[in-house]
Amino acid sequence: MLHGAVPVPIPPREALKTTERFMTRLGPLLRHHRVLICTPAEHDEIRAAASTDCQISRFTALAEAGDEQFGRATAQQLADTATADWPLCTLHDDAYVQYTSGSTAAPRGVVITYRNLLSNMRAMAVGSQFQHGDVMGSWLPLHHDMGLVGSLFAALFNSVSAVFTTPHRFLYDPLGFLRLLTSSGATHTFMPNFALEWLINAYHRRGADIEGIDLHKMRRLIIASEPVHAEGMRRFAATFAGVGLAPTALGSGYGLAEATVAVSMSAPNTGFRTETHAAAEVVTGGRVLPGYEVRIDAAPGARAGTIKLRGDSVAAKAYVGGKKLDALDEEGFCDTHDLGFLVDDEIVILGRQDEVFIVHGENRFPYDIEFIIRGESEQHRTKVACFGVNERVVVVLESPLDSIIDKAEADRLRCQVVAATGLQLDELITVRRGAIPTTTSGKLKRRAVAQAYRDGTLPRLATHAWTADPDSAPKTTRSSLEGAH
Repeated sequence: MLHGAVPVPIPPREALKTTERFMTRLGPLLRHHRVLICTPAEHDEIRAAASTDCQISRFTALAEAGDEQFGRATAQQLADTATADWPLCTLHDDAYVQYTSGSTAAPRGVVITYRNLLSNMRAMAVGSQFQHGDVMGSWLPLHHDMGLVGSLFAALFNSVSAVFTTPHRFLYDPLGFLRLLTSSGATHTFMPNFALEWLINAYHRRGADIEGIDLHKMRRLIIASEPVHAEGMRRFAATFAGVGLAPTALGSGYGLAEATVAVSMSAPNTGFRTETHAAAEVVTGGRVLPGYEVRIDAAPGARAGTIKLRGDSVAAKAYVGGKKLDALDEEGFCDTHDLGFLVDDEIVILGRQDEVFIVHGENRFPYDIEFIIRGESEQHRTKVACFGVNERVVVVLESPLDSIIDKAEADRLRCQVVAATGLQLDELITVRRGAIPTTTSGKLKRRAVAQAYRDGTLPRLATHAWTADPDSAPKTTRSSLEGAH
């Protein structure tokens, strides 16, 4: 950065679990960018995969300030650069490149300018309502926009203290994170919806062991990054009310990398709100933050449509397929590829365009079904992916212990889904642990699971399929146990 380079946060190898996934994720970066700095352990294989146009260097070489080249300068020259020689940045200059999670498509390198970053920091300051003495707490990865901007940069911009732990530590000991919030006196934290379930399940697994947890100081616990489930929010509020979590502290938000991070947030001291859409309860994304213009592109007479954004926080460029391209339409709007609607000054997110499926002529989303299956299955921490194929509703359930769901359990789960959503499952498939892919931020890759289903490459352990009787009563027509493909 001292010589005008633009940083690109990337996930560590540990977040991608296998060398193959790590190299697949690095592929677009190796095409787009001129220098990649890595650990010594990663150096040789990354160098072998890189094109001749991308220089691969070690962190240790930079720290040692030697003669190794970093772009147009050596490490020693970078170390010797005087403050007066640092380049002056303008608001139009690129600050960093944030890659999207890639849950529904290949990751895009969103180019965030200093204007985007400053605008979003100001907007988040309004939504977060930081005060002197506040503390931000986070376990979110810093290669992800919610961790980097929503947590680290937000604390720096608002001059408040911050405490961090790792995603791995949170997943290993969720309640330990709440104890960290307690010991640090944290007042603000942000996390995705799945974290609520991890915390609730950890609470029940530990026999309601809440020693050392006190959330009286927590004023802004915002759930965002993925669809927020109303019943999950209520369960979390009820579970931790006894340790001081105020109902008004638990709120919701909406954001995306293309808008730097935050677009909307529950108003302070109000808690989360819900709306009804198509007979379903949905949590709003909160009040639209200052500086945004929101447009809903809906069919005539329809309430919901594609959400489009315009404003100083919205990125104008992105790296796609090896090229830096315009990311806005001719009117300056960004297509979020999310579906939703506005209610007064709040935005309601229904889901991703790429994840909607049609049943009997109606648009349906997978999130409620997945929430129900996760809550009803014996392995509460399992991954569940739902999708539609030719108006059939398919659920793929990952079994942590490679255990088999029998016919009676499958029928019970199906009845729970029908009772809660009115939708009948057509197929329930149990797969081996690790078969459902996720992004580096933990989001399900539902399209990848659906494609594996169509290709016949799911590592199935068991399959249960149903048809409906003429009177609509569920009837099991096929159950089978299968080895891994």
